[in-house]
Amino acid sequence: MVKTQGPILGLQASGSLGGALIYSNWKGRGTLRKLTKPAQPRTALQIASRAMMKYLGIHWAELSAYDQSSWTELATQTNISPYNAYLSHALKRWRHFKPPLDNPTLLEEPVESTFGESSATGSVRQITLWWEWSAIGNAVGVIIHRLPDEETEPSLNTVIAVITTPTAAVDTYIETPLTPGLYYYRIAAICPSGTYGEPTTTVMGEVT
Repeated sequence: MVKTQGPILGLQASGSLGGALIYSNWKGRGTLRKLTKPAQPRTALQIASRAMMKYLGIHWAELSAYDQSSWTELATQTNISPYNAYLSHALKRWRHFKPPLDNPTLLEEPVESTFGESSATGSVRQITLWWEWSAIGNAVGVIIHRLPDEETEPSLNTVIAVITTPTAAVDTYIETPLTPGLYYYRIAAICPSGTYGEPTTTVMGEVT
């Protein structure tokens, strides 16, 4: 409903009309535009990007003061905060399916973490993933891939979640809501220097 204190498109007009138009005020001037609903596309790339953004926001707080300060020089070059320098650098790497660096001066090192058994248990509208660590090693995160079949290799387009530092010998992840069907997963660890470990074998679960 449009509320006015004067004629429509006057200084005080605001609100929607017929679910199609919206009146507002911008810099003291009345404006009229089409009412649109915000979209939240769910392409594979967008899902992977959001998963990494969530991970980066949490993992930054887990970094040591030394690692956080290591981003100061790059931040100064572009006149942004160390945190934003860390985000920008990480997302550029992620577009090429490379994990983020905890510190920009680190040289690539192998992931020293290994997995034991893993499983995917289906139920109503969800899959519960379970995996154990033979050795957590230097893992700082876990990338979860949902695959279209058993033969497909993990890639940026199959990422559904990135989880921060493992702290227990057994971890779980629940994906929901899902439609009925078969779902295939593989899990890989990442280390501070931006490398992947060997992923688990493919596990399958059925959603009812």
